[in-house]
Amino acid sequence: MARPKLPTDQRRRLTMTVRIRQDLDEGFAAVAHLRGTTKSGLVSQYAAEQIRVEQERDPARFDAALKEIKSQRKTRIGAKFGRRRGL
Repeated sequence: MARPKLPTDQRRRLTMTVRIRQDLDEGFAAVAHLRGTTKSGLVSQYAAEQIRVEQERDPARFDAALKEIKSQRKTRIGAKFGRRRGL
């Protein structure tokens, strides 16, 4: 099943650049190939697994951390929006 194409602004927020050594990149590409996925797919799977582990380990602490991250992002977006508007 194909993923829906996200709007450009949303894709930009969801893009992450990772710098790794060339030998690791090649090995990572080989793992993705063997598993029938992409490097991006592997990263997404790993991230989902780590999120699940932390949520199960200490749900209250995870929720607090998530709330803090969302608050920081909201503040940054508000500041960025204010700069664009000349406020």
